[in-house]
Amino acid sequence: MIVETINDNNKAMVINLLKNVNGLNLEENIIDNCLVLLNDSYDICGTISYEQYESLALIRYFVFKRNIEYNDLLFLYNELEKALKNENIKESIAIINSDEVKEVFEHLGFKEIDKNKIYFEETIFSKTSYKDNDVYIKKIN
Repeated sequence: MIVETINDNNKAMVINLLKNVNGLNLEENIIDNCLVLLNDSYDICGTISYEQYESLALIRYFVFKRNIEYNDLLFLYNELEKALKNENIKESIAIINSDEVKEVFEHLGFKEIDKNKIYFEETIFSKTSYKDNDVYIKKIN
């Protein structure tokens, strides 16, 4: 497996993959920060991107094949953390809407935080339309 930043060779594949994910509202400007996990056949096995808010990164488009090995997910996330460090980002946040995904983030070292201690677009998170989701955070070391 290899991890690449999004580029002219893989961008169309990434956009096509993300457009086919149910419930995902694709914002093409956010994929500029995307990392792509590719197998030996240059097939996409996973993607992860982020939106930067000063020294905080909101994880976006963490999409991967169901049969992916945990070590490959870890490899993809670790590459993202390297990129975040280069941008002087101190913490990453994930908004999670399923128990399966929650387990993945917990394995990556994320911890759940109180929804009343975070704001989203100037509104306390627990009062937003995302209030039924969980919020997880991880310090970038």
